[in-house]
Amino acid sequence: MLGAFYSLVSRPVRRQVIEIAKMMTYLELSADNTFYDQFMSALFLPHTDITAFPAVMRVLEKQKG
Repeated sequence: MLGAFYSLVSRPVRRQVIEIAKMMTYLELSADNTFYDQFMSALFLPHTDITAFPAVMRVLEKQKG
């Protein structure tokens, strides 16, 4: 919120915001099935399909050992 305020009241900050905006790229994630599969897997709690969360599996295995 403070950044938005500064971009409104400060011309140098506003110019910087415009330069950053020019560097942004739009990426349509819904067209990528790999992303969609990962996203849908992330919506579930780890205990529903632990294989979808390899990092969680490693942590749990360390805690058991």
